[in-house]
Amino acid sequence: MAKEKKEHVYAPRDPSVVSFTMSHIRGSDTGIEMKIRKALYEKGYRYRCNSGKVFGRPDIVFPRLKLAIFADSEFWHGYNFEEASKTIHSHLDYWIPKIKRNIERDAEVNAELKREGYTVLRYWGFEIEKDFPRVIKEITDTIDELENIEKMREGKLVPTTLCYLEKEGKYLMLHRVKEKEDMNQGKWLGVGGHVEKGESVAACLKREVKEETGLTLRKYVYRGYIDFLNDLYPAERMYLYVGKEFEGEMIDCSEGTLAWIDKKDVMDLELWEGDRAFLPLLDKDEEPFHMSLVYHDNKLVKVFNDLAPDSEDYGPIAAAMKALENEMADIAKDYGDIFSINPDGTVKLEPDELEKATEAATADIIKDLGDLADLAEAVSEATKASAYATATAAAREASNKTNPPATTSPAASASASASASASASPSNRATASSAASSSSNPASASASS
Repeated sequence: MAKEKKEHVYAPRDPSVVSFTMSHIRGSDTGIEMKIRKALYEKGYRYRCNSGKVFGRPDIVFPRLKLAIFADSEFWHGYNFEEASKTIHSHLDYWIPKIKRNIERDAEVNAELKREGYTVLRYWGFEIEKDFPRVIKEITDTIDELENIEKMREGKLVPTTLCYLEKEGKYLMLHRVKEKEDMNQGKWLGVGGHVEKGESVAACLKREVKEETGLTLRKYVYRGYIDFLNDLYPAERMYLYVGKEFEGEMIDCSEGTLAWIDKKDVMDLELWEGDRAFLPLLDKDEEPFHMSLVYHDNKLVKVFNDLAPDSEDYGPIAAAMKALENEMADIAKDYGDIFSINPDGTVKLEPDELEKATEAATADIIKDLGDLADLAEAVSEATKASAYATATAAAREASNKTNPPATTSPAASASASASASASASPSNRATASSAASSSSNPASASASS
């Protein structure tokens, strides 16, 4: 008579035993990790291991190149986990949640490192054991690409601007078809061009929009900058904006044909391949981004997201923008007397002195940033506008306390507002209208938080 098969009952594991066992399982210096490290070292590469300064403590990291490499075992990191989980027969209430959390953690580490500008490479243990030449070649090829980018950046990056004017769910696009020698021949782009000697990025932005479209840009949002690294042309740093408000009549552009294109149809146009990487980011209500687009023979070969807004390079800029707003608050206290009240109760605005003080404060602070001055200048316009608006409001309040206006009717109050707007110069109105866009500027957001 066959014996009845008894069902095995698993007892809960003693937490102290679990802790002891887990503490003796290697989390670093594993066999697969050491295999990669040894091969790279023999090829002359130097790196850091399990650096606590890098999020997620990558197994191998090249800090200067921002390259993070992970060697993952199949069990602990959940390779093909939907199927693999069926092979786990004991302590399911422990292993299943633990490995699922490891999978989630890996995804979080990847996302954060990429946000910080790292290139992330992950390899499963079986890849390292069975296809090692391919793994090492991929790693060394990536290192070579990143090194090449650094060499291309060693020269002076040519500063340019690009703006996408926005209206009723459409972008104003320029079809570059009128100049035969145009490197952008046949492509659809926003409007922009090279920053001229002695010209600020913001001044270039407004000039190029005016020259190519006939429109006067009143309000714009800074979206980031992109490094174009093309082996056929000088390396270029393009400051990217979205134009929110503008006025005037459009003109015929000498460089191509202007057309308002539905946003949903833009990706169907003949674009540079790199433009397809950043165009979807224009509409996102996020902090500005930095991207590198690498071209070989005019073919896009690599896209890198290099600089997160809170990275090492951005910190000094955010601090400088905060200093600018603080200085503008102090300036405001000294300029209450630049406003006066007209006999009819309207406010007379004479902001020349305040404008000069604003420009001086901005120039001094940007100068202190040294090598980061170009980037700071690109993002400071909205912050300066916000600071100027704050100073203006404070000065107006001080003026009203000194020269209280006569009681006026609602109509007179409306007239006061219109008069104040009309008496400001066009450049001042443009600056004030830009203040609303400062909330999308991470420097401004950092300063106001």
